Amino acid sequence: MKKAKEVKIHIKSNQTDYSGEKSDMEFYTDGKFGIIGETKVLSYEESPVSGLEGSKSTLKIKDNVVSLTRSGKNTVNFLFQLGEKTNTMYHTAYGDFQMEVHTHEIHVSIDKDDKSTIYLRYTLNISQLGSFLNELLINF
Repeated sequence: MKKAKEVKIHIKSNQTDYSGEKSDMEFYTDGKFGIIGETKVLSYEESPVSGLEGSKSTLKIKDNVVSLTRSGKNTVNFLFQLGEKTNTMYHTAYGDFQMEVHTHEIHVSIDKDDKSTIYLRYTLNISQLGSFLNELLINF
């Protein structure tokens, strides 16, 4: 990764399930940010707060398309494209889950003065579990 630098990351997310029940999560972590060609890359280790301890998350941003890859105990590759539905498989210790991601909003602001933001709003349909509206805000 060219020009990789250490960054402090603040992550907030909320999820509303099909019955209207909401859950929130917030944590801080250290990570790395860099640029490979025209792709901006942010990577960090997940926190115990996220329930994904032992996993690494990598976001890649190019042309207002965001991919999120998680590796470790659980693995998944999400692709967020405004207005699009994409499919993925989430591999966990409890089995594999087919998922559909419908992206409603993407806002990315990368600032050279360490005030960057990634915001995603999307619906996650998980086979056999239902539909969940998610918001993810990452500041670094």
